[in-house]
Amino acid sequence: MPAGFDRSQFNLHKCHVTNFHGLIFVCLSGDAPPDFTEEYAPFDEMLDFHGFGDAKIAVKRDYPNRCNWKLVVENFIECYHCAPSHPEYCSVHPQDQLLALGAGPGSGPDNLAWVWDATTRQDKRITEDNNAGILSSRYQPGPYSTQEAKVAAFIRWYLNSIR
Repeated sequence: MPAGFDRSQFNLHKCHVTNFHGLIFVCLSGDAPPDFTEEYAPFDEMLDFHGFGDAKIAVKRDYPNRCNWKLVVENFIECYHCAPSHPEYCSVHPQDQLLALGAGPGSGPDNLAWVWDATTRQDKRITEDNNAGILSSRYQPGPYSTQEAKVAAFIRWYLNSIR
């Protein structure tokens, strides 16, 4: 930093933080945050069942991605692309349980690392290819399919939150 830089003038903003079943939530509002326990009570049983509070990091990998972050989020929210694009993922999940967050009997820790590594590498290629297509001068956005309802809901939420 340049000479005379006064660090005390550039502090981080104070925020409200809570740990809920091992997940850390941050509220940047300057006002008192809503009662987190009351607001998220409907998720209590589900999160308790999955044991996130006792979860440990089994594997850490980085997947730098050369695309707009929203493409990665959209890709993760839907899974209609899973059957043709992710044979490893589909091999551990019954066809009727293919969800973006995973489900089924093959979701255990023995399968987790190799499945998510393969799937993430495949999604990296998909999202980077999508980004290249979007940057094309011939790109024209179209409507979301009925299988992308969660993606459309995310986009509506995101656009409303930045207005």
